[in-house]
Amino acid sequence: MSFERLIEDTLRRVIREELAVALTSSELAPAAPALQPAYLTISEAAHVAALHDNTIRKWIKDGSLRTQKAGRVHRIKRDDLEARLAGGSSCKHTSGKSDIDARAAAILAKL
Repeated sequence: MSFERLIEDTLRRVIREELAVALTSSELAPAAPALQPAYLTISEAAHVAALHDNTIRKWIKDGSLRTQKAGRVHRIKRDDLEARLAGGSSCKHTSGKSDIDARAAAILAKL
């Protein structure tokens, strides 16, 4: 093996090693942002919230978590789930108990 061939082989090996390090380094190649779906299934929402599926179903049934339905499948908007987890309701039409009582009293007063 000639001296030139030895130098070429060594340079190729070093360049391959450096490229491998550069391509796997987080400093040189920033990580791609994790793509999060805008809509979740009930089981995905339960997994994100670290809750049981039935808890998510209960929130949907009582109206405190809004969903979009496609046939029989519920899709939950991630923002609505986060709002519900923060303690609020994702439904804008949900009123407090006192509001309902006041409306009922006003209707009964008109009768």
